[in-house]
Amino acid sequence: MVLGPARIPSLRRSRSPLRPLRPRKARWIARLAVCAAVVTVLVGCDSTPFANSDDDSPLLVDLARNLAGPTPQQAAREAFDREDPDKRRRAIALLSSAEWGGEPAYLSVYRLILSDPDPTVRAACASALGRHGTPDDALLVANLLADDHAPLRWEAAKALRALHQPLVTPKLIDGLLRDENADVRMAAAEALGQYPRRDVFDALVTSLTDSEFGVAHAARRSLTTLTGADLGPEPADWHQLANQKSAEGNTALFTNARPYTYRQYVKPPGLFEKARFWEDPEAEANQQPAGLEDERES
Repeated sequence: MVLGPARIPSLRRSRSPLRPLRPRKARWIARLAVCAAVVTVLVGCDSTPFANSDDDSPLLVDLARNLAGPTPQQAAREAFDREDPDKRRRAIALLSSAEWGGEPAYLSVYRLILSDPDPTVRAACASALGRHGTPDDALLVANLLADDHAPLRWEAAKALRALHQPLVTPKLIDGLLRDENADVRMAAAEALGQYPRRDVFDALVTSLTDSEFGVAHAARRSLTTLTGADLGPEPADWHQLANQKSAEGNTALFTNARPYTYRQYVKPPGLFEKARFWEDPEAEANQQPAGLEDERES
């Protein structure tokens, strides 16, 4: 009797029936697990303080209040807290990020607290005025560019991107060319892109040689906005363009200027927005600075 070759079991490891989850699905499952855990903690056992209580779920109410944060009335009171600058800063941030944060009553609060002794509170007010303020507020914010606190100067320069006021250009130019902080210089270069003036053009060309790439790149983008041309990072090419246009008149250099816009503030998603992970956030369109359209119409 002839026997065939014996079958040797395969040594190859069998493929696991469980495939690794995709990163996005893994995040969804993790978030669902967190939501389920919260629900379990709130309603799952009789040992919780409100399970057999006659009160209206005090623990649940406290949790909801903590998640929602202070009410507008509480935030307004905390904005004038004399002892805690962190409370004042947080209150200004909460008020200004609300949909109604640009109401006249709150604008008065931002302007009043702009002289707060704490630089972080002043920075929050500068940011709030950049979001909701008027061209006249740009004069108040521009004074902060001379402050000793670098983060405050940065917030002031960023706020001036959203407020159109030609009277602040000298201070923006000074910040662009002389501020020791690169973030301040970069924000100043971006804000200057809304002013078609020769002194602004010259300052931006000078900044093309800034030691920080971000500053030089911001200056180049603003030059492109002002002139409609993109001549690269070499100052000589921009000077040549200016010399060619000078024979055609004082404003010829800016005849082909592009519309100036800035990226508006987008409030970070809260807990409930993150829980609705299946919803895609809407893209926010860029906006024109306050007062720019009024100047063009006049």
